Amino acid sequence: MSEFLVVLEQRGGVVSSRSAGLWKEVQRLAGECGGAEVVGVMAVPAEIEGLEKQLEGAGRLLLVEDERFVSSRPDLLLDAVEKIVLKEDAECVFMIHSSSGADLGPGLAVRLGAGLVSDALDLRVEDRAVVADTLLYSGGVRGRCRISASRKIFTLRPSAFAAAGEVFEGVPMVEVVGIPDKPGLSGMLVEELLAHAEAGDIGEAEIIVAGGRGMGGPEGFRMLESLASLLGGSVGASRSAVDEGWRPHAEQIGQTGRSVAPRLYIACGISGAVQHLAGIGGAGTIVALNSDPDAPIYAAADYGLVGDVHELLPLLQDLLEVRMGKK
Repeated sequence: MSEFLVVLEQRGGVVSSRSAGLWKEVQRLAGECGGAEVVGVMAVPAEIEGLEKQLEGAGRLLLVEDERFVSSRPDLLLDAVEKIVLKEDAECVFMIHSSSGADLGPGLAVRLGAGLVSDALDLRVEDRAVVADTLLYSGGVRGRCRISASRKIFTLRPSAFAAAGEVFEGVPMVEVVGIPDKPGLSGMLVEELLAHAEAGDIGEAEIIVAGGRGMGGPEGFRMLESLASLLGGSVGASRSAVDEGWRPHAEQIGQTGRSVAPRLYIACGISGAVQHLAGIGGAGTIVALNSDPDAPIYAAADYGLVGDVHELLPLLQDLLEVRMGKK
């Protein structure tokens, strides 16, 4: 086994930025492991041209083409990836720890009898083997994991990939494959409900303005929506704000929500529990606004403002509007 398999995600013919970054990261790992072949797998509902041109680095791109992928079908994706891993005899399988990857990784590990590291912070090569850093004990300890099984699966938290600044020559060769026929139980999509589809995927956001219990209620988040709109970002929330029913679960950030890696993360009224910090480890610049000067969020923040968020946010909004020439 000498192949590295990468499960990639696309939407509307555009490869997600996280997947494109992961493809480059696996190119780097393959080179450090002695030049293992890199093979990408992507589910598409119909023929889509130009996907390979969005990926930097040589290899092969297997397009699993089936009209049922017009909607999310984790059962079909699992069948397809399992078949490809066995056919290609891939040693390592990589995927982003998105909602899709978090579902696919464990299922694939069970079917293949593979070792799994889920929600890894980063990957590196030691003694020509891929190892992963991950958070343990609710984010209180950072550990390094080495999988002893012959087949290894990694779901990776979207973050600043080590290969981000590297340049890789070539683009992958495209092959089209189908869904394997499997006897027995099969699923049928009855209904698909999209939550806040117009806001996009918070995991892809470059700028996130997030709020916690300190926002005081749903009306407090109106200020965050206004600031996010000004900056071209998305709104996020802590678990406490979601538990209160102030924001939908799709916006929850943290260990029991989404892991995000924006260039700018503005935390408003968020104390900074370990579980929340575990979800923002990949953020570039963190700005914290909180009335408690001893809030744990300040230990993770690059910049901090201490005060009532209901007073600070309007001032910040006005200042930015002036700086951006919108006032």
